[in-house]
Amino acid sequence: MRRLTWLLFLVLCSAVLGDSSQASTTPSVAMKIREAQRKITHVIVIYEENWSFDGLYAHYPGANGARSGSNDAQLQCPVGGSDDTVPLPGNPPALIVAGNPTGPWPCGWQGVSNPADASWVTDKNIPAALPVGPFDLGKYDPPSTKTGDLWHVFWHEQLQIDNGNLEASNGAMDKFTEYSSNPGLALSYYRGDLLPEGRIAHHYTLADNFFHSAFGGSFLSHQWLICACTPVWNQPLPATNTTTFEAYWDAARKTLNDGNLSTMPKPQTVPGPQPGAKYYVVNTTFSANLPRPGTPRDQLLNPIPPTSKTIGDLLTDAKPSIRWKWYSGRFAQAIVDRSAANLCASPSKANPTNEIRDDGPCFQWHHQPFVYFARWGGDGSALAESEHLQDDVQYYHDLRAGTLPQVAFVKPVGVYNNHPGYAAIAEGEAKVQSYLAALCRSPYWKNTAVIITYDENGGRWDHVNPPKIDQWGPGTRVPAIIISPYAKPGYVDHTQYETASILAFVEKLFALPSLNARDGNANPLLNAFDFNQAPLACRSS
Repeated sequence: MRRLTWLLFLVLCSAVLGDSSQASTTPSVAMKIREAQRKITHVIVIYEENWSFDGLYAHYPGANGARSGSNDAQLQCPVGGSDDTVPLPGNPPALIVAGNPTGPWPCGWQGVSNPADASWVTDKNIPAALPVGPFDLGKYDPPSTKTGDLWHVFWHEQLQIDNGNLEASNGAMDKFTEYSSNPGLALSYYRGDLLPEGRIAHHYTLADNFFHSAFGGSFLSHQWLICACTPVWNQPLPATNTTTFEAYWDAARKTLNDGNLSTMPKPQTVPGPQPGAKYYVVNTTFSANLPRPGTPRDQLLNPIPPTSKTIGDLLTDAKPSIRWKWYSGRFAQAIVDRSAANLCASPSKANPTNEIRDDGPCFQWHHQPFVYFARWGGDGSALAESEHLQDDVQYYHDLRAGTLPQVAFVKPVGVYNNHPGYAAIAEGEAKVQSYLAALCRSPYWKNTAVIITYDENGGRWDHVNPPKIDQWGPGTRVPAIIISPYAKPGYVDHTQYETASILAFVEKLFALPSLNARDGNANPLLNAFDFNQAPLACRSS
């Protein structure tokens, strides 16, 4: 009888308290959400580009960083030989077909699919025979200079992290050089802990277990930042590109075309459009809405219908409505003069230097996710008067005028977004400092949470294997810094987060529903805060 009574007591306790494994229903989380709602009235998300966590913060004190070693078994850079005759991996001609499965490979600026491409040039600052393993790029190319770019696309990343989706897995995180366009840079890093954002992080919270939510590059990562979703191609397949627009994978030849569209859960096995197939937009594709480049019209994604919801919809449709904006560098210029806005300078054979050149702002069309949605995008005149999509110049104005919206996404223009190839990381971090300094001068600091993170890893190696949630991701680990009067000071947060955690935080803070299961189940960043501590001062350095 005593045993039965005890069991009944446990059952009743379970019914009252609920399942403690569900973070959203535990009393401690519910209490923290209420505390956040009392203390935080504004959220600012600063979204940078293309660095893995180990690529910047491997040496950060207390963080889970890899300072040496990797599972890649190839040489990173060539020992002699002509750059233009060294086959590159991951695209035709594939490694095995090319007869060069172990390297050596070039340490260069420009990743190309054809090794004879005239744009290839070697970065002469980097020694030619570096051993396999992470190396400090700052010793050769200081953070104030530009470096080469690397492929960062949907299926390539899955091959690099070796998740077993396309080919049998040999382990984890062990094919970054094998499936890189620029293998000599895949394991390189900067000492981000010594750069401005790293110094700022020491005063607040650095998250070292934060993953970008969807595999691949910037286009899809920006979509997941606002909707935790992947667009569907619901229109005729383009007649102007019938060979590479659709992704395909030939497992026997290890030949991958990482196209704009893909079938799921695997790409098709032959090139060309497949009638009746359902295609998802997984790699860089531009919107039919403005601003956009001069891409053929049938390769532009039609406006996504209002039935597909974003965080902007949830905020606008709340009762009462919650104000929000997407501030983007050079957005106003891109509407009226796309050529000037998109002008970009990257190292190349024609320009064999990695010094900074003021050749243009490098505005990126696919970094403007709200533009793709019918409710928020439009033609030039509508965008020029948009209440929600504005130039980042307006961010500074709104802080001074006391008109900052409750939720602000801030996107630096290309030359300041830290993207390898066309941005120097020192200039990008200085831009972030200017965003923070403006906040510090405003009355908003006392009730604001700032989240600085990166859209994806940019093809750079990280040693932590991502969790497996669904067919979209998450991808590789990226840095995230949480800055607020109530961020835990000098803290490294080891909690598992992802890009969708930002959505979850906003949704919990403003009592909004989730968009889908991914943001609904994402951890909402609450462990980074202590709402009972004495408020911290605002620092921009």
